[in-house]
Formats: sequence, structure tokens, C-alpha cells
Amino acid sequence: MREVHKAYGDDRRTQIVDKVDEIKLEDLIADTDQLITVSHAGYIKRTPAEVYRHQSRGGKGRIGAKTKEEDFVEPLFVASAHSYILLFTSKGRVYWLKVYELPEAAAATRGKAISSLVKFQEDEKLTALVAATNLEEEGRFVFMATKAGTVKKSAITEFSNPRSTGIIAINLEAKDELIGAKLTDSKQMIFLASHEGQAILFRETEVRPMGRNAVASRHGPCQGRLRRQHGRSPARLRNHRQGTQEDHAEPRRARERRHQGLSHHAHAHRR
Repeated sequence: MREVHKAYGDDRRTQIVDKVDEIKLEDLIADTDQLITVSHAGYIKRTPAEVYRHQSRGGKGRIGAKTKEEDFVEPLFVASAHSYILLFTSKGRVYWLKVYELPEAAAATRGKAISSLVKFQEDEKLTALVAATNLEEEGRFVFMATKAGTVKKSAITEFSNPRSTGIIAINLEAKDELIGAKLTDSKQMIFLASHEGQAILFRETEVRPMGRNAVASRHGPCQGRLRRQHGRSPARLRNHRQGTQEDHAEPRRARERRHQGLSHHAHAHRR
């Protein structure tokens, strides 16, 4: 025994203490990549990313989600199990969930209704999801856009105090709705398009950061362009397109007449 003690004996590695820090549920969950699937009808689930194995050329693929008739998958993204999911609604409110709080389901299932996980207000619907690992990170922003064509940028730190009842992310005018939100670093190019075919591209730096309770941008350099392109009614958009077509019609006719004249002159010269 003495020889064994001399050969392998060492100091005690375990420590006896009076108390230990509280163990959180998150500490017991591995921080692995999860594939988040959300359907148009409002069903959500997470599936370990390792389930989707790599396939070589000619692979048949596999079912990623099961949906009912007239339902389809909208957002599909990867996030770590410990990340936050910010859920933005049409009324401009935001709610929080941890990725590991989402129901884990097999690839061929549709998941669980979001309304059973988050208590939305009346006539409130989910319009955007943003995944963020650290809500205290400096230099990260949430860029939002509304149905009326207004935009707003807020620092991610504005959403660092989760509440089960949600908070206001953007103040909206009557009949306006939040239609989208993305996580940015304030160095991106923003591209917005309307259902009438109008579009605009501008630098994110043209929109200054605002607090949560601020109303969306209305008078900035980019907002003027947004209102000109997105603020029209469908009739005005149609008139704008018709006017553009009429503006180009006369030069086109002149080119056709000039081409016909040149062709006639060449024919007469050959004679």
C-alpha cells in the first residue's frame, strides 16, 4: 500500500464547500446547433442540426417539416440552443423565447402552435423572428420595417430585459403594421420592395438608432425615398408605371421611324 501511495498518491482534487451556486436549467442543456422551422399557419419546432446529414450528388433529400393543406414553411434558420429568439408581432411588440424552450420534434412533424408558447394580444400575429446569442452585445441592431413604408433601427441592448408579457418594439400609427425585422451590424445595405413592384436600396447608416418607444423614421434622407416609392396607393403606383411607359414610348417611336428611314435610303441607294 505504501508503495502504491508513493507511486500514485496525489493531493485531493475535490473541494468541500459550505454551499454551491444555483444550478440553472440552461446549465444542463448542451449548446448545440438547432434548426428552427416556422410555418405560415403559426407552428414552430426545433430539430438538432445533426439530424440533417450531408448527402452526395444525386441524394433524394428528406422531409424537413410536415404541414397541412395551404400551409407552408416560412422562416428556416439555424441557432444555438442557448440563443434568444425575439418574436416580433404585427402590432409592434416583441416577445422572448430561448431556443431550448421551443418544442423539439422530429423532422417529419409540424411542431407546436406558437400561440401556446407565447401569449399574444388580441388580433396580434407573428411577423418576424430574430435569433440573437447575446442581447448585451454592442454594435448590433434590429432593423424594422412597417407596412406604410417607414423604418426604424434600435440597438439590440434595447431588448435585453425579457418579459413574459412582451414589450413595445416600435410605436405604430393607426392601420400600420410591422412587417419585418432583421439583426444587423449597422454596416449593411437595406433592400425593400413593395407588392406593386417598387423597390429601394439604401445604406443602413442613413437611419439613425432610436429607442424602443420612438416612432419609425419619417423625415430622414432614406424616408423621403421610401415615401415616394412605397407611400403610393395601388392606383398611384399604376399611374406612375403608365407615365413611365408613356415617357419611353415617344423615343421608341422616333427610333423606329429613323430605322425605317435608313432602311428606305439604303434600298434606294442599291437601286
